[in-house]
Amino acid sequence: MKLSPDSFLRRSGPAARGRARLAGACAVALLLLCGAAAAQDNDDDGLLPYSNPTNNGAGGGTSDASTSAVVGVSTELEATTVDSDVAAIRVSSTSSQAATVVGGVAPDEATFVAEPGTAVAQQSGDTVLLQGNGTLFAPDTQPMRLERAQQAKSATVLLLLDDGTAKLKDVLAGKAKLDQVVVVGDAASVKVQTFQALVDAHADDIGTQRVTLVFVSADKHGMLHLAGLAATADGAPMELVTH
Repeated sequence: MKLSPDSFLRRSGPAARGRARLAGACAVALLLLCGAAAAQDNDDDGLLPYSNPTNNGAGGGTSDASTSAVVGVSTELEATTVDSDVAAIRVSSTSSQAATVVGGVAPDEATFVAEPGTAVAQQSGDTVLLQGNGTLFAPDTQPMRLERAQQAKSATVLLLLDDGTAKLKDVLAGKAKLDQVVVVGDAASVKVQTFQALVDAHADDIGTQRVTLVFVSADKHGMLHLAGLAATADGAPMELVTH
């Protein structure tokens, strides 16, 4: 992926300064999240230990348990084991039930509306790991994290801001103009819903910009693998690309 100085923000108008404030604020918040995550991790695998939470929503009810436990993918699965050299989305459930993956569901009922031929979903204990390209829906009833690659020898988290006109996979391939690049640093994982909340909190500054959280991982051969999760402040679902 090409991230040269030419990709950095060059404009100095109010909108550009607003986007810079957004990127800086998000980076600080993500660093705090990453620090909290690292404090809870007591091994060397770079991943957080997982425990299934209970429903602490309004009223403490569990009426949505039967639906929130299902992780629907809109296409047939290409594989049922994720690539350990690539970051993945881990989906859990706020209910007492384990999250369970189901492929080939209707798009309007899916958690992940994937491009054909890209969907990978793995049952991992009482959670589900997702990789692929497509649209990700992240309701509060399905807590999600973007986790670093399980076998990564090194990993870096970036925040990219662009105008949202290019395809996300072209952004990750360095084929699209970027307005801002912020290096967040290493991280075990970032909460998906928290990332969206950070973008929403800066809606006045971000406008129509797209903010992409990128995990760049290096495998044992030195090859780079990327996973990008993009959010906007207009209420649209997130985009996911992994390769």
